[in-house]
Amino acid sequence: MLSRNFIIILFVCTVIILNLIALQQLNLTGSYVSKLPVQKDVMTVSEVFQKAIINESVVVRGTVNRVLPEYTSKKGYKYQQFYITDGSKEIKIFCSERYGKIDVKVGDKIIASGKYQKFYKEMEIYGYCSEIKII
Repeated sequence: MLSRNFIIILFVCTVIILNLIALQQLNLTGSYVSKLPVQKDVMTVSEVFQKAIINESVVVRGTVNRVLPEYTSKKGYKYQQFYITDGSKEIKIFCSERYGKIDVKVGDKIIASGKYQKFYKEMEIYGYCSEIKII
């Protein structure tokens, strides 16, 4: 006859193992993996202003039309910042260099993912520079 404590321990271990297997299948194991959504999820800059919800993740494509100097926060974190346009509207991309930098120039066509947010009075997309792809 198995003791009650042994059965509880066995049950808890089984639940943990099943959760680990599920996380592995979803690739949510804590490792950083850069993934851009499929093309149908990518919006133009104008569509971001029309359809996106503030503080939600978006994927946007556009052409770099202004590159601003890199920014270093008081805590020493480094960021890149530039504007992209679709020919009608423009939006600022503010990205952390935590996982790597991106070398963008005026005229580059890019796809960027990040959080659509308001910073002071300006809308921007905030994310990681490593999530930006030059196309």
